[in-house]
Amino acid sequence: MTNVREWNDGRRGRPALDGAFTLIEILVVIAIISILASLAGYGVLRARKTGLETAAKTDITMISSAIETFKNAFGYYPPTSLSALKIKTNGINDGNESLFGFLLTRKKGGPFADLKENQWANADGDALTTDDGKVVKAEIEWVRGTGQLIEYLDLWGNPYVYINSREYGKKFKYQAVGGEVFEVEARKNPITGTWCAPTTYQLWSVGADGINQNGEGDDIASWK
Repeated sequence: MTNVREWNDGRRGRPALDGAFTLIEILVVIAIISILASLAGYGVLRARKTGLETAAKTDITMISSAIETFKNAFGYYPPTSLSALKIKTNGINDGNESLFGFLLTRKKGGPFADLKENQWANADGDALTTDDGKVVKAEIEWVRGTGQLIEYLDLWGNPYVYINSREYGKKFKYQAVGGEVFEVEARKNPITGTWCAPTTYQLWSVGADGINQNGEGDDIASWK
């Protein structure tokens, strides 16, 4: 019969555990794994954020190119509001609704932009009256099978902000899909005190944080 003492570490009744992990060692390993997992998760989130920012910049470039093509065809930049057509608006998301209404015109070679429909929304729930619909059809005849005043959203679900240079100095209201209303105005260069893009337009996304900074901070702007 095997003597217990032959495999006992000398402490009565407790077998030797040579090569086994102690509780402290196990806790250290768990802590290291947790840190590595956290770093990996942060890296994934950071890569996703960077990818969306890059895609948003591409979106801004595409829209800006479409605006210039429109200007070459019509001789002017899209107005900041459909009120330019004597249409009464609710004063929310005006620049966005007007810009994409004009870019989607069928006239003079339009539409001028390929806007992904999964980025369309009617955040403030407004629509043209029958009479206003007739005006829009006569003036810009946009590509749309509804009288809803659609906005084009950035990749975080907020409407792009658009202001024609003729409207610099005024304040406008925007509403996100989630219902939050925020105020915007054209950006001035803090060094020179002059308007950014002084003779054309300002177009920007409020960025990943969803907070409008009038083209600064993490906002993604056409003039940067």
